[in-house]
Amino acid sequence: MRLSTSAIALVASLLVNPGVHASELPQRWVSAGGALSEWVTALGGESKLVGVDTTSLHPASLKALPSIGYQRQLSAEGILSLRPQI
Repeated sequence: MRLSTSAIALVASLLVNPGVHASELPQRWVSAGGALSEWVTALGGESKLVGVDTTSLHPASLKALPSIGYQRQLSAEGILSLRPQI
């Protein structure tokens, strides 16, 4: 069996890379979609949300977050003012 160069490089990089620590992961999220916001909340990421679009209505606690506008008419300035990391 012959391994390709890219497969060997991938395995080598995984062995050498120490991994990502939780403190290095993005901590400030913005969600532009009601369904996406519900998924983020269901998966335990609600505490990381710093802004949502106007279609993010559920759960009700998302209404307290700053709005970035409608998902199809977003302004970069409104989003960037929240300093999101993702």
